Amino acid sequence: MKILRNQKGYTLTELMVVVAIVGVLAALAVPTYLSYLPHLRLNSSARDIFSYMRTARAQAAVKGRVITLQFNLAVYPNPDSFTILDNGTQIASTITLPAGVNIAYLGVTANNNGVFTETFNPDGSMTNNLSVFICSIVTGIDCMNGGGERPLITISAPTAFPTITTPGW
Repeated sequence: MKILRNQKGYTLTELMVVVAIVGVLAALAVPTYLSYLPHLRLNSSARDIFSYMRTARAQAAVKGRVITLQFNLAVYPNPDSFTILDNGTQIASTITLPAGVNIAYLGVTANNNGVFTETFNPDGSMTNNLSVFICSIVTGIDCMNGGGERPLITISAPTAFPTITTPGW
């Protein structure tokens, strides 16, 4: 009978124990990750809107014409998109937020149709002070009545430069 020496490797039992430990850790981590996912989408959407605002301001200056952001909150209960108008009328693009993320409030006055507009002028100025709150309907936050902590994107008319605030995250 041969005696095998210096064999290297893992036994089947050792491998099964490692697989079981990895399975338990994964089972504990997945629910935590899934509960945090709506917050990630919300913050990502806030950054996207922020980026579109900065781009609209820059495009107004570069192209030498008016660029308008148009938010229609009259499509309750799902105000989840906004439109960018080039030169006031021609639609440059329509941006739709991810599923479960809605625009909750705009700090400008709407027209008679419930449409909010913010205009960036070629000289870098803008017409209003704009505040945009967005919210996640997945997390159970009441989007229309201002419940919970939500990202806020603001633009002040003197500088026309957007800032973003995400309280509590």
